Amino acid sequence: MYIYSLLIVNNSYICRVSFLTPIFRKPVLNELKTALTPYMLFWEDWIRDEACFLEKKEINIVVFHLKNNFTWPLFMRAPNYRPIIEENIIWKLKFHRPSFNNWVIFRFLCVLIQIAKRYGYASFFDTPIKDLKLPHELKSSLASFKTHTVRQLFEAYTEEDFKRSWVYTTILAFHRIYFNQKSF
Repeated sequence: MYIYSLLIVNNSYICRVSFLTPIFRKPVLNELKTALTPYMLFWEDWIRDEACFLEKKEINIVVFHLKNNFTWPLFMRAPNYRPIIEENIIWKLKFHRPSFNNWVIFRFLCVLIQIAKRYGYASFFDTPIKDLKLPHELKSSLASFKTHTVRQLFEAYTEEDFKRSWVYTTILAFHRIYFNQKSF
C-alpha cells in the first residue's frame, strides 16, 4: 500500500509518497522464511520432484523472495498487494511438512542404494561402517545411527523410527555431508 498526500509548499503542490508495503509484508515474509527453513537443504531437488505440493506460481513467488532475501524491493509497485498468496504457501509448507519429511527419508534411502550400487551391494551393506571406503565425514555420519553395518541400519530401525527426531536429524546431517561430498 502506498499513501499519497499532497503538500502545499510556496503555493506549489508536491506529491509525497510513503511506502508502507514493506511494513505490512514483513511479518508474512518472516513467517514464510521460517516455514521454508526445513525445505532449504533440498529446495532445488524438491521443487523438481513430483512430490512437491506447491504450484508453479507459488514456487516462483518463493524464488522471488529467496532472491530478495525476504525483503520487498522498494522499486516494486504493488498497490493492491495482499499477502494471501504467501499465507497460503506458509499454510501448505506447515501442513505438508510430514509428507516432506517422508520424502527426505525416501531420498536418504535412495542415496544409500546409489552408494551401494557404486560400491557393490554386498560389500556396502555388510562391511563395517568404519571400514567402508568412503570419505571420513560420511562414515562418521553413518556411524551416528549406532549400527555396525549399513544392513543393520535397516534391521534396527523401522519406518516410524526414521521419523523420530534424533534419527531424522541424523538423516539431515548425512544429507548435508553427502551434498558437499558428491564427488567421492
